[in-house]
Amino acid sequence: LLVVAPFAGKMTDYTLPPSEAEVGIKLYLDHDKKDGDDERHIALPCLFKHRFQDFHVYEIPDGPASSGPLHLTELWTKDRVVQEIRDKREREDNLQNTLGPDYPITEQQLESINACLTEEDKDKLVAFLKTSRNDANAPKYCLLDGDTIQDKPGRTKVHQLIKTEFPSGMFITDTVDPCTDTNDRHQIRVWIKKDFTIGQKRARELAAAANSDEGNDKKRPRDGRHRKGRKPTGGGDKKQSSTKQDLPQARYDPWPKDQPDYLYFNMYKENRDTAEAVSSISRAMGKKNTKAFTVAGTKDRRGVTVQHVCMWRTYAEQVKRAMLSGQWDKFVRLSDFHYRPHKLSLGMLYGNRFYVALRGIKECPSEEGLTKAFNALSTKGFINYFGMQRFGTQLTRTYEIGQAMVARDWVRAVRLIMGETSILRSQQEANDEGSRGDMIDKARRAYLIDNDPEKSLKLMP
Repeated sequence: LLVVAPFAGKMTDYTLPPSEAEVGIKLYLDHDKKDGDDERHIALPCLFKHRFQDFHVYEIPDGPASSGPLHLTELWTKDRVVQEIRDKREREDNLQNTLGPDYPITEQQLESINACLTEEDKDKLVAFLKTSRNDANAPKYCLLDGDTIQDKPGRTKVHQLIKTEFPSGMFITDTVDPCTDTNDRHQIRVWIKKDFTIGQKRARELAAAANSDEGNDKKRPRDGRHRKGRKPTGGGDKKQSSTKQDLPQARYDPWPKDQPDYLYFNMYKENRDTAEAVSSISRAMGKKNTKAFTVAGTKDRRGVTVQHVCMWRTYAEQVKRAMLSGQWDKFVRLSDFHYRPHKLSLGMLYGNRFYVALRGIKECPSEEGLTKAFNALSTKGFINYFGMQRFGTQLTRTYEIGQAMVARDWVRAVRLIMGETSILRSQQEANDEGSRGDMIDKARRAYLIDNDPEKSLKLMP
């Protein structure tokens, strides 16, 4: 751990971002040069990126399947997400309500059942299908344990049977491995999907409670002493143990084999950089980090941008539900959810299409001058990596941070990273950032103004 002492020297205080001349941009690529004259260029004085809405970037995916620049093609509002959830729940309820004495079992279903199950398991499954969900004593699942499912290929056939021969959203299956104290055979449970979801939530709650108790046990003295009035928890609760046997596995989440592993969607963002936008989605989904997300490239903060985002084995419904969270960023929108077999990695894009609005044009050059300027742009192009954003989007110069690090002047480098020149933000900026931004501001002030690194570290969120 490197502890950097407060810097007592005088720091350069800039009040404006660096100018083009300051970073070495002094000559135009296109210019006229006549004998005896100075170099002249075709200029169009204007305000560039005056507002973030003036700069639009649309990612162009790579590959033959690309249909051009990405756009936000649909609008997912909270009301639309809620309605989709309700519609799905209603469809599943209607399917489950068809179960009962009059449930129609087709000849094809019977043929598939006979091919996969023993006679005893077949009778169990048919009886389960013929039991009404309105019956208070109706079982939540059907337990199969015949000889045909004691090997893996046999169990795979049963899982496929339930998946292909019955409507989607009606049932879900899981496997119970042999357990010496209860049974010595493989079992398959055919769950009503709604009961499975409720049961899995309960199983996760029990697992979390068990982990909490285990952590508390580790904190207790090793000699067996316990606090007054508390009994040792060794041995477990038999009633709770038997309850767990009737619940799904807490972490059981079967990913459909015919479903590609990667979820793609278009992410539209305003005045947010890619990392900020992805972090906001991650927080709203309740994830601790952003490792599950990948992108083809990062997009600037000051602008309106659309790009692909990819997640591994995540259902679109999970992401849509996150839009209902209070932590969802209203300046981030998502659309075009679909699945692909391959991961999205950095650099996997053809390019970007830019739309730029130029403001404050006081005097427009002649048509001849404009034609010449655009011809020069189309033939000579421009140096893409030499834009002003490469030198920092804040008042602090990033090249100065690099100079300090190369010179091993760690104190100056840390103070610049902490925002020496941009510490005094306006109150409106602090309000826009919210409580987290306020805490960061306090931490920076503690380091830069109070010269108290320890206090700054404690305040930093």
